[in-house]
Amino acid sequence: ICANSRCYHVNMSYESIKIDENLELTQLRPDQADRMFEITDENRDYLGEFMPWVPFIKTPVDSRDYIEETIASREAGTKYSYGVLANGTLVGNVSLRNMNHETRPPEIGYWIIPE
Repeated sequence: ICANSRCYHVNMSYESIKIDENLELTQLRPDQADRMFEITDENRDYLGEFMPWVPFIKTPVDSRDYIEETIASREAGTKYSYGVLANGTLVGNVSLRNMNHETRPPEIGYWIIPE
């Protein structure tokens, strides 16, 4: 779906991996953008120590754009990103990157907000 020069994925079933009764990894979805922005914004100083992208996330639209990029990358088979949910609440992100990349080895990156 495209609106106001932006296109969004409509779909689909999103992958979910249940770790235990309290922890789950779910493929990031556009409807998680507000929460993703909220936890980024509330933990900006902490996350900014480790994550170079934090200053570029200024609005929920930026978080939504990131999620849309992860969906496109998943479809291309180059990156797999999951929201980390603790007791059903988004608290972080884990990504497998550089998948199917000829010159770089695969990488795992993650961040989780402090309690």
